[in-house]
Amino acid sequence: MDSITLDEALAMMNQVDRKGKPVPFSIEVPTCDLNRKRGGTRLIYEKAVLTNPGSRRQYRQYNGVINIRAVGNKEVRSIHPILIKKVNGKTITL
Repeated sequence: MDSITLDEALAMMNQVDRKGKPVPFSIEVPTCDLNRKRGGTRLIYEKAVLTNPGSRRQYRQYNGVINIRAVGNKEVRSIHPILIKKVNGKTITL
């Protein structure tokens, strides 16, 4: 099974093409809501992009999340990078 580090996965997600448009990726992440004490279900996006690709300051400083958007959908999700399980079918190792 292929595995990559979290830094390699974030670099892969942060790629842009020659026109400056974000390169789509697939991502698998579990849900987690500590306030409501719910979670554990898997969110799988077959095609997603970062909302601000190519930026050096991808993380929001105050809570360390990244924002992704499913291709063809306007819904933006905030995700903690440490929760990411797979990117483009490759398992994340810490």
